[in-house]
This record gives sequence, C-alpha cells and structure tokens, in this order.
Amino acid sequence: MNSLRRKRITSELHSIVRSIWHNRFTVLYATIFFVAPFNITKRLHFLADSAHPYIHGIYSNYLYPTVSILDIMMLGVMILAVAEDRGSLKDLFQKHKYLRVLVLYLFIHIAIFHNITTTTWSLRFFTYMTSTLLLNTWLLENRIHTKTILRTIILSGIIQVIVGIAQVYKGHSIGLPYIGESMVRVGGFKSSSRLILDNLHLRAYGTFPHPNLLAGYTVFTMAVLTALVMYTRNNTVTPTVLRKAPLRRLGQWPEFYVLPIIGILALCILLALTVSYSGILTAVSAIILLSAFAILLSYGSSKKKARRGWPVAGFLLLGTLLFFLQRPTASYTSVIRTQLHSEHVVLRLEYVQVAFRILREHPWVGIGASNFVRIYQHIQAPLTAHGVSGIQPVHNIYLLIAAEHGIFVATIATIFVAWLAVGLIRDKNYPYAAIYISFFSIIGNLDHYLLTLPQGIFITSWLISYAIALQADHVREKVDR
Repeated sequence: MNSLRRKRITSELHSIVRSIWHNRFTVLYATIFFVAPFNITKRLHFLADSAHPYIHGIYSNYLYPTVSILDIMMLGVMILAVAEDRGSLKDLFQKHKYLRVLVLYLFIHIAIFHNITTTTWSLRFFTYMTSTLLLNTWLLENRIHTKTILRTIILSGIIQVIVGIAQVYKGHSIGLPYIGESMVRVGGFKSSSRLILDNLHLRAYGTFPHPNLLAGYTVFTMAVLTALVMYTRNNTVTPTVLRKAPLRRLGQWPEFYVLPIIGILALCILLALTVSYSGILTAVSAIILLSAFAILLSYGSSKKKARRGWPVAGFLLLGTLLFFLQRPTASYTSVIRTQLHSEHVVLRLEYVQVAFRILREHPWVGIGASNFVRIYQHIQAPLTAHGVSGIQPVHNIYLLIAAEHGIFVATIATIFVAWLAVGLIRDKNYPYAAIYISFFSIIGNLDHYLLTLPQGIFITSWLISYAIALQADHVREKVDR
C-alpha cells in the first residue's frame, strides 16, 4: 500500500515538474512579478571595505553593495535563454543595436571609474535590460500564456493591498521583515507619515522601502495589466494594437476583462493609501492622456468610431473631475502652498542644486554610476527637520544621469525615451503610451528610485524593453498581417 502511494506521489511530482518545464517561460515571467514587490536583499559584506559606504561616518545604503532577489531572477532569465537556445542572446543583440551600444558604454564607464559601486550598478542595469527584453520578446512571440501571469500579478497586488491597509490601520509595520517590510511606526524616525483630518497616519508602503516606490510600482502594474489585456487573443499574447482589438472583443474572454478590472480597482485603493503625490499625479495624467487619445481617434472619423471614442473619454474625464471636486478649490490651493514649503520639497530643491554643482565640475563623464552621494564627502549634505544629514541622490532621473554619466549621455538617454514614446503613439499603442509617457514625465522628474533601487531599475527596464519589443521588426510584421 505504501509502495503504491509512493509511486502515485512520485508520478504526480514528475507530472508537476514536466508541466512547469513545459511552461517554463510563463512560470518564470509570473514568478518574477510575484517576487518583485518583496524587498529581499542581502548585503555583500566582503565588498563593503572596497565600496566605502560611509559618508562622514554615516552609513549610506546607496553605496553598500547588495544582491537582490530580483538580481537572481533576472540572471535566471539569461541562464534559461542560453540553456533553451544558445543563439537567443546573440539574436537579441543582432536585432537590437541599443544593447550593443549599452554594453560598449557600460564597459567604458566601468573602465573609467573602476570602483565596486559603479561596477555593481552597471552589471545590474545591463542584466535587467537584457532580461526584460528577452521576457518581452518571448511574450510578444506567442510563447507565453497570460492566464497565469494575470492571476499572479493580481494576487501580488492584493497581498500589497492587505499589507498596506494593515500598516495604515495599525500605524506601524506588521512584522514581515523576511519579505522586505521595513520596521517603522507612525511619527518615528525614517517613517513616512501624512497629516489627514488632523491625525498623523502612516502611509502604506507594503513590502517596499518607501511609499513612493510602492505607488510607482502600483501604477507600473496597471501598465502591465493594460499591456497584457490589450495585446491578448485566445489566451496567448499577440502584438495586436488597439485598432485591431476593439474593446467589445474582450467580452469574449471574461477572465481577461474582469480580472484586470478587479486588479486595477484594488491597485487604485492601494495607490490612495500610499498618499504619494507623484504616483497619484502619474495615474491622473495617464487617464487624461488616454482620454485625449480617445478623442483624437474619434475626431474626424466615422460615427461608429466616434460612438466608441467619446463615451470612453467622457467617462475617464468625468471620473478624474469627480476626484478633484471632492474638496473645494481653496483647499487644494492651501495644500499646494503648504507642500511647496514642506521639508521634502525644500530638500529636493537642495538636491537639485547639488546636481548642478556636480554638472559644473564634471560636465562630460560625470562622477560614476551610483556615486551621487559621494559628493557629500566634500560638501555639506542637506539637513532634515531632525538635524540629520539627508544623504540621498537628486530626485530626478534625468539630472541624476547627467550628474553620474555626463551631459552627453543624459541627452542621449532622454532622446531615446522620448523616441520610444513617439513610436508607441505612431503605432497606435495608446493605452500603454499614456502610462509610459506619464511615468517618465512625472515620476522621472520627481524621484530617483527608477535608477537607484533594484525594484525601480526593474520598472524602468520593463517599461523601456516592452516599448522596444513592440517596435521590433518581427513584431511589426505580425501586426501588419
């Protein structure tokens, strides 16, 4: 009896393993999105002395070498690509010249500065860009079924909603450090709180280092859900643009229509709990842009198209208007005036001044990737309200690139991001274009985590690589058929 049971269990395990291997790309894609919110990192103590992670005796986590669970997952993508097809990486570099230019530049950049911090960041950025481009190429070549991915992303979002609600309700962390939750409490040092209805509340941050990063990831997840839904047909992802996948078709597959809506509604709740102005502004900006695209599609076209476009635009704009009308205009004016003189705005302006000082002293090659905070070894860092040095990078990725890589590289990077946005609009990928443009124009100008933290680099890499994959020649050929 026991022998038969063991054989049955062994057979079931073999069946599970075979199923996982048969759907390895789907499993890997889904797993990455499931673990991405978990801020699980390990400090590389053996590299600490070489990295010099202290500024005037103050420890800086921006300089301390770490390895993240996302680093391991991204490296796993490359290993699987080599194991699956020895020519896949080679083909990727042949199809996308951007990667060859990126490798050449990062190699030169490492050679110029040759320190652990710059080398670690350069290897991480290259790995993330290559791996996300591989993932999105697989995605758009019909090699991945999206049902599992959609469910995983929504489940991950619901976990963050539950954790975020508990944090706001309790006013302190809920004891999940093993999956990356920071241990803080409302009003405490290094905690992020907001005064709401005359009461101080802890902002939801989930398993992320900061509420702003959780808000950014929330909007990013909305972009992923939108991308998966708009390019989905018969349970597989295809590069079908909006004009070839009208909204009425989605009703044929309730799971691809209802589940994303449930997920986006849950994410909207989570976004509100973060009380992140940059995240909320990004979401509102995306709605306004999408409304504008819907109106442009309807303008001057047939009545049938107009009947589709104007109601969508009207619904989105009405929802945005109701959001802003929930409080008097005078209240918004008061909030804006208060925020302009708040500590975090004043600090950000001082970081901008530091960035311009670096540009004046190192205009062409910068000071090296991930080395911005090293400038505080020579100048006084801005002080917080607690009298503690605010050792942080400038909260603007374009100024950050300019300071660390030089004006020339910053100009190239900005033009490249804008060129991809133009390509998305030209190819009528409007839903994704709306979030892409909003992300890089608002969060890109108001925060730094898109280039300084593993989770932020993952967001940046995925957004860019998905736009690149959509514009690839083999993708456009399929779209035109």
